Amino acid sequence: MKLDQEMEVMSKSYELLKGLDDNAKIRTLLWLSSKLHVGQATLILGTEVMATEGGSVEAAPAAPAAKPKASAEAAAGGIESYNSLTDLVKALKPSSDSEKALVSAVFLQLKRDASELTSAQVQKELKKIGQKVSNITQAISALVKKKYMIQLSKEGDSQQARKRYKVTHEGLKTIMESLKK
Repeated sequence: MKLDQEMEVMSKSYELLKGLDDNAKIRTLLWLSSKLHVGQATLILGTEVMATEGGSVEAAPAAPAAKPKASAEAAAGGIESYNSLTDLVKALKPSSDSEKALVSAVFLQLKRDASELTSAQVQKELKKIGQKVSNITQAISALVKKKYMIQLSKEGDSQQARKRYKVTHEGLKTIMESLKK
């Protein structure tokens, strides 16, 4: 592609994306990179997604590899005191399947340093502590609709293809606020 064509594509992309909220921009770029088979790593190398105090998400220049882990530790806040998913579930008392899935996903992401999650991983952790969800796919889909989780990628073309997820800042914030109560 010629440089002029690249500039035109970038300009049009910017115009289309600038009106979206930050989470929508991230979802759009992740989806696009997946469809074009350039992979999520390409996006992460160029930017680091950081949560601001006001709850919004913004892109910042790439930082050394240790930086994302440090921000994940800072986000862990009250979760640091919970050594097991069982303890966290007892403290939060999630009532719905979606709430159970979110608690499990946050625990895996922050305490086990899982950068990506599958529904099978989330369900496996819940099953270990006797909190199995009746339909994990529906539970996580509800979390994606609420913007508590985002789908990062999908392996395969079928509806049942393995999908990879990540808890969003809003999902983390929801759990942190529940811990403060």
